[in-house]
Amino acid sequence: MGGMNAFSSLDPRDRRGPVVCIGSVVADLVAHPLRTVPAPGRQALVDSIGLYSGGSGGNTASALARLGVPVELIARTGADALGEFLRQELGRRGIGLAGLRRTAGAGTSCTLALVDPDGERRFIHAVGANAHLSLADVDWGLIERAPLVHVAGALVLPGLDGAPLAELLARARQLGALTSLDIIWDDTGRWMQMLGPALPFVHLFLPNLAEAQALTGCQAPDAAGQALLAAGVSAVVIKLGAAGCLVKTAAGPALTVPGFPAAALDATGAGDAFAAGLLAALWRGWDLAAAARLANAVGAQCVTSLGATAGIGTWEETLAMLDAAG
Repeated sequence: MGGMNAFSSLDPRDRRGPVVCIGSVVADLVAHPLRTVPAPGRQALVDSIGLYSGGSGGNTASALARLGVPVELIARTGADALGEFLRQELGRRGIGLAGLRRTAGAGTSCTLALVDPDGERRFIHAVGANAHLSLADVDWGLIERAPLVHVAGALVLPGLDGAPLAELLARARQLGALTSLDIIWDDTGRWMQMLGPALPFVHLFLPNLAEAQALTGCQAPDAAGQALLAAGVSAVVIKLGAAGCLVKTAAGPALTVPGFPAAALDATGAGDAFAAGLLAALWRGWDLAAAARLANAVGAQCVTSLGATAGIGTWEETLAMLDAAG
């Protein structure tokens, strides 16, 4: 890889195994559109309530599979009906499930997503089996063959957050994989306390702007990116929502990659879709700048449909979207 991919000499095509996603899986109940919040004892009517697979790990793996990338998922569900729904749905998408474990002592993680008419969301969440995902669940045989190892949803994975995450990423790098990391907003404010030890083992870090600001104390995207490079990551791509993303490496000045216009219906999973688009392009040998543009396109596709994955096109459809945009 050259150009903006100077952060790693690894070409993922040199490795034969699937991409490995490690992270949360969630049964998402999505209600849309929520026009008013009901008073106690009252109800509000919505047009639809649907059951979808969600969670950062499941979403990213699903989008990678949709984009034609072989992928294995390491995650935990409960031994319950929602867990079986997720297992069947994820398997139907072509995701490898050798690393999907059942937890007898906890239910499957579930989120009730209340979607406003403009696409903004409110969440009610039960952590469930995701709290039990740990290093003991990692199939190192998969990691040894993986071109890319992506951890999705750090900071809400208590069995992995902190020292275990650093150990996981360090060992994955030792085994020759390109490592990437995506996080979820941490209401406890632990930020660098939990992530700092892991960042030197991250090739590619994918926070959104609010997360990057909270991690670094820097408000400007470029300054936040520089602070994250100083913390040890090899490259950072800061998600800027509809504005696109900022790519920052030690190789040169920051690059702002514009987003794609989209009629937003539901922003659930847009960040995970973005991550999958970026990884899918890198897996095919694209440089980081081009991969970031494709990632913006996949994120834009995601927000046009209810649920985290329904709007995502195939690789060929996404390329056509890029071509049409010029």
